[in-house]
Amino acid sequence: MSVENIALDLIARGKRSVVSKIAMRIASQSGISEQIIRESLFDRERLGTTGAGHGVAIPHALLDAITCPIVFFARLKRPVEFDAPDDVAVDLVFTLIWPKSDDVNFLPFLAQVSRLCRSRRRALTGFGKHSPPMKS
Repeated sequence: MSVENIALDLIARGKRSVVSKIAMRIASQSGISEQIIRESLFDRERLGTTGAGHGVAIPHALLDAITCPIVFFARLKRPVEFDAPDDVAVDLVFTLIWPKSDDVNFLPFLAQVSRLCRSRRRALTGFGKHSPPMKS
């Protein structure tokens, strides 16, 4: 992950705003259409929330248009509602855009990111300055 794929203190009004701003940044760096990225992320979000709990969201999509995964991390200036199962507003967003041709490796990677977020929230608390600490 390069520094261009990290946004600190991203200002967003809500879930749609977060996804749109991240799609715009990924598009500007990858050459993939912003509309394709945004619609793919929104399509996945309509299936069910990507809010993982503990102030973390992991929006993701599989695309034909890429051959290498794209990972983007954003720390939000202010937390936003993301329909997370624990009802905690999100301020850390890990976005994954994955090649559809490599879907066999996608779910294991997504599971690894999810486990990392759950088990390492204490370590991430410095990044997510608004999220409550995870209970031991």
